[in-house]
Amino acid sequence: MSIDSWSPDTASTVASYQIEPSLLMRFIDFAQQTDWSTLTTALTEHETIQHQAIMKQSKDAWFNAAADLDVEQIECLVRFFTVAEMQFSGWEVGADSPVIWLVKLLRRRNCAPNKELLLWIKNHSNNRFIPNGAL
Repeated sequence: MSIDSWSPDTASTVASYQIEPSLLMRFIDFAQQTDWSTLTTALTEHETIQHQAIMKQSKDAWFNAAADLDVEQIECLVRFFTVAEMQFSGWEVGADSPVIWLVKLLRRRNCAPNKELLLWIKNHSNNRFIPNGAL
C-alpha cells in the first residue's frame, strides 16, 4: 500500500475558500482555553489540509469575516493564528498572516492591541511580519 501526496492548485484554492463563521468560533473557543500544547488536536489532519487556504485570505476577506466579532473574539483569533502558523504544517504564511489583518481591524476600531498581546505574539511566533505586516 502506498500513500500518494496531493497538492492542490494553491491560487484557485485560496480564491475559492470561504471563511466559515462556525470554524472561527471553534478557533475562538480553543483560544479561550489557552492550552496551546494541544493545538494540533484542534483540527484533524484532513481539516488542517482543508483549511490551509484560510491563512492566505485577503485583508477584505478578514475584515468581512470578523465584522460581527467583538474585540475579545478577534484577540482570540490573533492568538490562535499566531500559534497555528507555528504548529500546523503548511500554514506558514509570513507577510500574508491573518494576524496582520486582524490587528489592522482592531486598530481600525480604535482598539489597538495592548502591550501584553503584542509581547505575547512576539513570544509565540518566529514570523517577523506579525503583527504589523511588511514595511
